[in-house]
Amino acid sequence: MALGQGAKANTNANDIALGAGSITGAVVNTANATVDKNTYTYAGTNATSTVSVGTVGNERTITNVAAGRVSATSTDAINGSQLHRTNQAVTALGSNLDTAGQSVATALGGSSAYNSTTHQVNASLNVNGNTYTTVESAIKYAAQGWNVQTNSDTASNVAPGSTVQFKDGKNIKITRNGKDITVATADDVTFTKVTSGSMTVNNTDSIVNGGTKNYVTQGSASVVNGGDVYTAINTTNQQYQGDNGAVVTRNPNQILKVKGGSTTGTENNIQTVSNATDGSISVKLAEKNRSRH
Repeated sequence: MALGQGAKANTNANDIALGAGSITGAVVNTANATVDKNTYTYAGTNATSTVSVGTVGNERTITNVAAGRVSATSTDAINGSQLHRTNQAVTALGSNLDTAGQSVATALGGSSAYNSTTHQVNASLNVNGNTYTTVESAIKYAAQGWNVQTNSDTASNVAPGSTVQFKDGKNIKITRNGKDITVATADDVTFTKVTSGSMTVNNTDSIVNGGTKNYVTQGSASVVNGGDVYTAINTTNQQYQGDNGAVVTRNPNQILKVKGGSTTGTENNIQTVSNATDGSISVKLAEKNRSRH
């Protein structure tokens, strides 16, 4: 049916052309549409004819259209006010999406940001100087904990939340005051051997010294080592003299003999006589004093 000068409705049976110059066209059935990777199906997908109110290049608007039903099965025409409400809902949804995206970026922290154009949250998390673009990678790094190692031994992992305990060692005392740890020498210590410079003291009650030797003399201010003392004691000769003036010299490892039986007179009661030949000193009553009795 064609209404209007030059109107044509002869493409399909039951076509309707309304208005001068209106021409109908082929029927196009639209079964569904895909929006944001989601496919939506429509009702009324088996049309057999069409209604035209103009031609290509001479289109017309349809005014005073009542609001049609909006449902999954509706085939009513929809007016502009209904589409406006739909647009308002979409705009509000987009605003809510932006708010949610910004909230997620803020919650992630670091340099994370929300892109309102792409509606994407770009994570940027800094953990110990390293930047991670996913929460998973940042958590995995943080969950690694840290390693503890001494003297190049095999390192052990310390998981987050675990405790590392410091213990006293031999002659070492460890104390803690809050976050401060003090490692000090214990008050009572025991050593197998101690070396200071060239001097070594061990647990056999001996001192080993390979240092420079100094002479032990009267008035000397030099620090001496064990070798100096040993030499002074074991190599210095001792000299003895009796009343007769003879001098007896003895090395440290020689014996000094003190004998009785002298027959030489003296004015004193006791007489000592030294013998340089056999290294002895005789002590006895003087002959002169003996004859008085």
